[in-house]
This record gives sequence, structure tokens and C-alpha cells, in this order.
Amino acid sequence: MSTPGRISVHDDFFWSVQTTAVRFGTERVDAYAFPQDPDYAIGADGVYTILDTGATAIYLSKLYFSSFMEKLEKKALTKLEPYKGRTYARCVPFPSLFFLVDGQWLEVVERDYVLDVSRAEDGSICLIQILPTNAPFHVFGMPLFVDYTVEFDDDNMQVAFNLSSSSEKAEIDQGDAP
Repeated sequence: MSTPGRISVHDDFFWSVQTTAVRFGTERVDAYAFPQDPDYAIGADGVYTILDTGATAIYLSKLYFSSFMEKLEKKALTKLEPYKGRTYARCVPFPSLFFLVDGQWLEVVERDYVLDVSRAEDGSICLIQILPTNAPFHVFGMPLFVDYTVEFDDDNMQVAFNLSSSSEKAEIDQGDAP
């Protein structure tokens, strides 16, 4: 396990990591491991994940997307409606998402992945910035990086995540997959 906030990356073309679990909210009982699929495994544990500061959303492999969205729907207590490749819902409280990357729980807060897109900006319809990808891996875009200062360290093959001074996110927590 790495130093809190420091995450080891693969020595390949991308800034890539292994994501082993997700948690919906702050309670550990709401954590789920990403099941390993030997036909699509890239790496030893978890799901190969590209860290991409140019991506505007979180892209989950279609292998895990439906299961993930079902769990999110249950936790948010609202119906998620897919429409033209996007997912919409009533603007209700959604949980923070925590992704377990190299033994570190990184948080994505509601405001960074749930956007009010109603014409009157009245909370009647929200866009969920979590999209499926046909690839057997995930791509974590900007919703993951908000409120962290992030340092890409080529020499040590690590990415350092540190809470920005104005962040209201939870401290980066170490942990294991459930």
C-alpha cells in the first residue's frame, strides 16, 4: 500500500491504475469490489483505469456499468433514466462516491458528477456524469480530480492526490476491497 494520497501507476503509455472497489456514501457496508473477469483482466487486481484530466466524466466499462448504476439508483432512492447515451434523474441527494485505487479511497462528491440541466435550473432534472464505455477498462475524468491538487510524478511512477485547502471532501483514507 502506498503513502496516503500517493498512488502507484502502471509503467505503460497512460497514467493508469487498478481500481478495486467503489463505495456509495461514507458507510463501509456500502462498498463493493469490482469482480475480476479473467477474459478482460488487465493487471492483477481490480479494473485497469486510466486517469484522464481531459475527460469531462467518469467512464465505466460496460462490464460493470449496469451493476454500478443499479447500486447508485438504490442508494439515491430515485429512478435513473438512460436517454441517448446519457443518464438523467430527478435532482435528489446523491451519495459521494469513493473509488479504491491502490489502497486509497478517493472521493467524488455529488456536485462533481450530478449536474442540474433543467431549463429553469430548478432541480427538476439532473445529468449523471457517469457514462458507459465499450472498453474493458474505466476512464476517470475531471469529477475525480475536483478539489484535489494532483501531482504526476514520472520519476517515481506515482500520482499524488492532496486535498486542496478549500476542499470539503473527506480525508483520503487507506483501505482494502470488501
